[in-house]
Amino acid sequence: MKKLTNQQKIDFILEDLEGWLIQSGDGDGNSSLRYAFENGYHLHAASLWIDSGAMDEDLQKKVLPVKINHKKEMKEVDHLLENADIYVCTECNHHQFFEKSVYGDSVNEIDCPCCFEGTAIRED
Repeated sequence: MKKLTNQQKIDFILEDLEGWLIQSGDGDGNSSLRYAFENGYHLHAASLWIDSGAMDEDLQKKVLPVKINHKKEMKEVDHLLENADIYVCTECNHHQFFEKSVYGDSVNEIDCPCCFEGTAIRED
């Protein structure tokens, strides 16, 4: 079997993520992954997907380890922070990214869709 390039590995990871997003629908629990993926933050989306533990096990065997260029990912994150509202849960530290127009400027707290116990507070 021919060895995969790092970019091919990332492409397979993004393809798996895309399939999961299609299957899971529009629930709030996947909004950060969806936001990162659909807005072109692909290195960050791949990193989040790897860390989620939800990636297909056969795919993990095929593509891991993969190298995510941290410097390029952090450039994506910096851009993301400029263009999204970020809510962080006080209980589980789950970060949610939303389009700025989703909740508007007046909503500073939302229920955490991850742990269902905490309150996610919008960061400035």
